[in-house]
Amino acid sequence: MRAAALALAALLPAAAGAAEVTLQAARPKATALQLRGTSAQEGWRFRVIDAGREIQAFAVTTDAPQALPTMADADGDGAADLWVPSIAGNANTEYEIWRMDPATGRFGAAGSVSGFDFRHDGGYLVAIARNGCCAVGYGFHRMQDGALAQAFSIGTRFREDGRVEACEVTPVTQRPPAELRQRWCAPQADGPRPGRRL
Repeated sequence: MRAAALALAALLPAAAGAAEVTLQAARPKATALQLRGTSAQEGWRFRVIDAGREIQAFAVTTDAPQALPTMADADGDGAADLWVPSIAGNANTEYEIWRMDPATGRFGAAGSVSGFDFRHDGGYLVAIARNGCCAVGYGFHRMQDGALAQAFSIGTRFREDGRVEACEVTPVTQRPPAELRQRWCAPQADGPRPGRRL
């Protein structure tokens, strides 16, 4: 993840079955924020600290409170957004994303994405997910009014030698641009994916 998206700063022991984590969240043209999170059986509780003052507190429910949250810029605005694993333990992890408003420093629930890798390409957040042994799906999302919205998906199936056997597009709110479809239908099963990794 980029330095601007910032990463895990500290993991501290807490009460039995709980953990505490401190995350740094960069934002353009302003001081970085600090998120102090405490896990519990039902999920995570966060306090947002700006220059030593608490400006927000919120909770995120999750089925995977043992999985650590992280920061990454989900929408490409230069501000670090909070990613909380909500379902973990298989090939893909589902994340609840809380988008930071860089002007106010406050976080709001933006929706969820699922995958094993996430990238930016063509103005989209691309969630890359495994679908069994021989297929990979790419979900293309955009932020609209503070919420994640899936625009379209591309699914690929692979032959035994790793070459693409089929590539199918499913429009949700739009059809993919031709150049994106061409780029994302091309990679072989174990080949590099397009876009910039978060």
